[in-house]
This record gives sequence, C-alpha cells and structure tokens, in this order.
Amino acid sequence: FDALSIVIQTKPDLVIISAVLPDLSGIDFAIALSSMPETRNMPIALITSFPRDHESLQFLPDNVPVIQKGPSFGDDLVEALNNAFLL
Repeated sequence: FDALSIVIQTKPDLVIISAVLPDLSGIDFAIALSSMPETRNMPIALITSFPRDHESLQFLPDNVPVIQKGPSFGDDLVEALNNAFLL
C-alpha cells in the first residue's frame, strides 16, 4: 500500500482519508495510522457520506474527525483543521 509509505516518509501536516479506497478501507488505514508509532500523533481525518455514529465507523478512533459530505462539509473541514492546529 503505497500511501502508507508516502505518509511515513513525508510526514504531512494532516492526512485526509477517503472512507472508500481501492485496496484497503479508509477506516482501516486511519486505524493503522493511529496505532503505528511513526504516525500515531499525526493528524488524520476521514471523509465520508456517513455520519459519525454510522455502524461502519464504530472502530474509527475517537481522535479521528469525520468530514461528512453534504451540508456540514465546510464546518467539518474547519473543525478537522482546527483540531490539527492548522487554522
């Protein structure tokens, strides 16, 4: 999975992950990044059409904000950026 090695090498200020990815779910990728020593303190956000309380997001770490597609997108994005101290 190339994205994992790219994230580890480049250490971005924020990683926004789509919930739907071709090889691995974005939720699993977020869980992996949250648990690896090299990336556990890296800000991560998940973009999806599901609300935070949707059953498919039940294992998403609490510190990973959800940027929901739709009317709350802008507010969710601002919140994720604020949580990462990027605004």
